[in-house]
Amino acid sequence: EIAYWKERLSGSPPLLELPTDRPRPAMQTFAGDYQSFTLPDGLSRNIRDFCQREGITLFMFLLAAFKTLLYRYSGQDDISIGTPIANRNRVEIESLIGFFVNTLVLRTDLSGAPTFRDLMQRVRDVSLDAYAHQDLPFEMVVDAVQPERDLSHSPLFQVMFALQSTQMMSQTLPASGLMLSPIEAHSGTSKFDLTLFMIEEEMMGRKGHQYNISGAIEYNTDLFNSETIVRMFDHFERLLEAITEDPDQRIVDIPILSEPEFQQLIVEWNSTFAETHKEICTHQLIEHQAELYPSQLAIQMYKHGSQPGELAYGDRITYGDLNRKANQLAHYLQLNGLNADQLVGLCMDRSVDMVIGLLAIMKAGGAYLPIDPSYPVERLAFILEDSGIDILLTQSGLVERIPLLDDLAEELHIVRVDRDWDQIEGSLKDFPDKGQENPTSVLAPDNLAYVIYTSGSTGKPKGTMISHRGLVNYLEWVQQAYPIAEGKGAPVHSSISFDLTVTGIFGPLVAGRSVYLLPEGLDVENLGQTIKLETQLGSDPFSLIKITPAHLKLLGEQLSAQEAIDSTHAFIIGGENLLDEHIAFWQKNSPGTQLVNEYGPTETVVGCCVYWAPTGEEARLEGHPGSAVPIGRPIINTQLYILDQYQQPVPVGVPGELYIGGMGVGRGYLKRPVLTAERFVPNPFAECLQNEGFNLQNIDRIYRTGDLVRYHPGGEIEFLGRLDFQVKVRGFRVELGEIESILAAHLKVKEAVAWVAAG
Repeated sequence: EIAYWKERLSGSPPLLELPTDRPRPAMQTFAGDYQSFTLPDGLSRNIRDFCQREGITLFMFLLAAFKTLLYRYSGQDDISIGTPIANRNRVEIESLIGFFVNTLVLRTDLSGAPTFRDLMQRVRDVSLDAYAHQDLPFEMVVDAVQPERDLSHSPLFQVMFALQSTQMMSQTLPASGLMLSPIEAHSGTSKFDLTLFMIEEEMMGRKGHQYNISGAIEYNTDLFNSETIVRMFDHFERLLEAITEDPDQRIVDIPILSEPEFQQLIVEWNSTFAETHKEICTHQLIEHQAELYPSQLAIQMYKHGSQPGELAYGDRITYGDLNRKANQLAHYLQLNGLNADQLVGLCMDRSVDMVIGLLAIMKAGGAYLPIDPSYPVERLAFILEDSGIDILLTQSGLVERIPLLDDLAEELHIVRVDRDWDQIEGSLKDFPDKGQENPTSVLAPDNLAYVIYTSGSTGKPKGTMISHRGLVNYLEWVQQAYPIAEGKGAPVHSSISFDLTVTGIFGPLVAGRSVYLLPEGLDVENLGQTIKLETQLGSDPFSLIKITPAHLKLLGEQLSAQEAIDSTHAFIIGGENLLDEHIAFWQKNSPGTQLVNEYGPTETVVGCCVYWAPTGEEARLEGHPGSAVPIGRPIINTQLYILDQYQQPVPVGVPGELYIGGMGVGRGYLKRPVLTAERFVPNPFAECLQNEGFNLQNIDRIYRTGDLVRYHPGGEIEFLGRLDFQVKVRGFRVELGEIESILAAHLKVKEAVAWVAAG
C-alpha cells in the first residue's frame, strides 16, 4: 500500500490555488464558517435519474462535478482532494464501537479538455483504486510521500469532499405531540480551505416519499468571504444542471455562469459607448486649439541652470508659431513623397523641435516612429532596418553623437530639424506664406498615428501600430476625465519612445494647455526640481503628471509636504503594478491630488482601464500596506473581457487573462503577421454586443494582453501578474526571453536565465 500511494501521489502539486479573497496567512489558521444549501427538487431527481442511467454512484458523479468546478476556478488540471472513508471493510469489525474513519487522497488528471462523461470514468478509476488501498492511515501516506511542506496549508490536499446518505422519517412523540427534526450546528472552525459536504436524503413524511440532495460548504474565513462561497455554490448548481442536460460537453465548455452573470460581465460592465470625434485625426484637434488661442503658450522647455541640480526656463513656442512651423515641415515632407501610413523616424532629444517634428509628421499624413537616441547602436540599427523608413527627423548634435545615423545618410533622407530650416523654407518659396497654412492630406482616422517598438520575447523588438481613431478616442476621454482645464498643462520627463509621453504631450495640446519639456537625463530628479521651481515662482499647479509607480515613490522622497500640495491636480500613474506604498506619501500629504491608476498596454493606446485611488480619510480606511491598487474599469468605447485559456468568461473573483476590445485596439505588429494573428484575435462577443444595440466600431478583434487579472464584486479589475515572462522595470516592458536570447547567442554561453532581482 505504501508503494501504491508513493507512486500515485508522486509529483502532485503541493497546493490547489483557488482564488481567495485575502492572501493566505504564513501560518495556517482554522477559523471557519459554513453555508448550507439545498438543490431544487427537480435537479435532485434529475441527478438521481442520471446516475441510474449512467451506472455511476452519486458520490462519483458529485465528485467529478466538484472537481470540474475546482478546475474552472483554479485553472489547474492536476487536482487532489481528500475524502473521508468509514474504513469498515471487514465483517469482523462491523460490530465494534470506535472511530475507524480514514482519509483518502483522490488525485485526478483533468488535462486534455475531456468530456464530463470521460471525466466520470477517470474519477471512477481513481476512486476504486483508492478504495482498494484504503487501509494505510493518512499520516503514514504523508510520511511515505514526503510532500513539500508549508505551514500555510495542509499537505497533499486543501479541499475535502464528503457524501452522506440518510433516511429520515418525521417523528411525533405520541404523548406530547412534539415533532423531532435535526438542527444544524457548527463549531466555527474549518480544518481545510474548503470542505463540500453533500447529503442525500430520502424522507418519509406527510407528503409521502421525498428525495433531496442538500449540503454545506465549510470554509476558512481568513481566506474567503461568505459572498464568495454563495457565488461558488451557485456556479456548482449551474454546472450540475448543464451536466445532466448534456454530459458529453467538454468540461471547459460547460456553462457555469447564469444569464444575469453573463450579461453583467460581458454587456453591463462593458457598456462604455460615448460619442467622440470619430472622423477626425489627432493633429486636427491641435489645429483647432491653434485657431482659438494662437498666442497661448504651447511648449515650454526647461534647461539646466548655473548650479548643479537647478533648472531654468529655456525655449518656448506659442500655439500659433507651433502650428505654422509644423505646417512648413509637413509641406516639406509631402514634397519628399510622404504618404498616408508611411513611417517617419523621429530620433530627437526632448525639445521644441521634437514636438514640431512629431506634429508635422501627422499633418503630412505620415505616422511617427519614435527612436530613443540613448538606445544601444544595435537596437537603433535594428529599428531603422526593420521599420523600412525613408525619412528620419533628428538633430545635428545626434548625428554627430551617433555615427550610425551619419552612415545611413545615403540610404535615408535625414532632416536635421534644428539646422535645415533654411533649406525647408527654401523648398516652399512657391507656397502661399511659405507653407504656413494647414496642409491637406488623404489621411483618415483609421490610418496610422504612430508606431512604437516594444520588447520582444524572441530577441527582436516589435513595432506596435496605433491608428488616429484609437488615439483620438483616448485623448477625448482624457479631456473629460482628467483635470486638464484646471491647471496649466503637463511636464514631460521621459522618452517619446515610451507611450507614457502620449498623455503628457497630446493631452495638454488638444485642450489648449501647455507642455513643459524637461531636459534629458535624471528624469525624476529633474521633475522634482521642476516642481520646486514652479512652487518658488508661485505658478499654478500642473494639470496632471504622467509617471510610473516607482518614480512617483521617488518623487515623494524629494518634496516637502507643501511642495506636494502645490505640485499638480492629478498624477496619472501607469507602466507597472501600482502598490499602496507608491501612493502613501501623496495620500497623506496631498489629499486634494487625484491619484489615477491608468492601465493599458502599448497595443491599445496608452490607457484603457482606470481606477481613482482613495485619498484622505477614505485612503486610511481602505489602505492595505503592500497590497496592489486595482486597475479599475474600461474607459469610453472600450470593452474588457476576463477569459480562461479556452476564451470562456470567468466568474467574479476567478483569475483569467485580460482581453481588450474597442476603439483603442491597435492594428497589430509591423511586418509581423503571425504574431499579430496570435495576439489580436477574433472577438467572440462581437455579435452579442451588436445584438444589444451597441453602436461600436472596431469590435471584431480583441487583444490578448497576457496579463492575469480578476474582477472584484463591484466590477473593478485587479491585476495579479503575467502569464508569461514579460516584466516591467520602471514602467518599461522587458521580455526576459529577449535578454536570454542575446546572452545565449554568445559562443561561450551554453544556457542563460534572466530574472528581476528584488529591490
